[in-house]
Amino acid sequence: MFLPADSYIAVSKETKSDLQSLKKRNVTIIPHGIETEDSNFFTVKNEIKNIGYVGRFEELKGIFILLEAFKELSAEFENLNLILRGDGRLKSEIMYLIKRENLSEKITLDSPKYKIEDIYRDIDLLILPAKRLEGFGLVLIEAMKMGIPVIGTNVGGIKSIINNEENGLLIEPNTTALINAIKRMMDFDFRKRITTRAHNNVINRYNINNVISSYLDVLQSIQ
Repeated sequence: MFLPADSYIAVSKETKSDLQSLKKRNVTIIPHGIETEDSNFFTVKNEIKNIGYVGRFEELKGIFILLEAFKELSAEFENLNLILRGDGRLKSEIMYLIKRENLSEKITLDSPKYKIEDIYRDIDLLILPAKRLEGFGLVLIEAMKMGIPVIGTNVGGIKSIINNEENGLLIEPNTTALINAIKRMMDFDFRKRITTRAHNNVINRYNINNVISSYLDVLQSIQ
């Protein structure tokens, strides 16, 4: 709030609005970028077996919305699994819930990984069920790069990444909406169409070289 600067950089329209509400001016939107040179080829999987969540185990991330949705879906789809990859304050509570609901054979609680190939190698559908305060959602563009379909909630910077039914599904942060979205993603033709669009969008919009160039333009403008 008290940081003075000649120019500010926001990662999304939503964070720009936050800065402007604090009377900050000269705000430029530059999203996060990722390496895309190695992403020309990907394969859309024939079916969804592993739903994945990557991130902190925090209440604001909406992880219990995901757990509740999976509990209902697992009763209908026997071969469906859930991978929770990360760490955080809610880990013990999550472990208790998994044991209480007898879901230990269907839910994997995995430690954080640091290579992008290790993070997403066994995930067929990525969910970002944040309830609030999501400035961007880097995991979304990482998954899109890998050819993994994504579902995100209609909050914060997630809205700047996902165009509903174009490159992913954008939903309200509640269990019913998430269940319906996951079932929608089980349609292979639909999944292939939006995954291809998402992949191409990442290549064009979030290439790290373009992001670096944008930062250089801002730095040069204030010299």
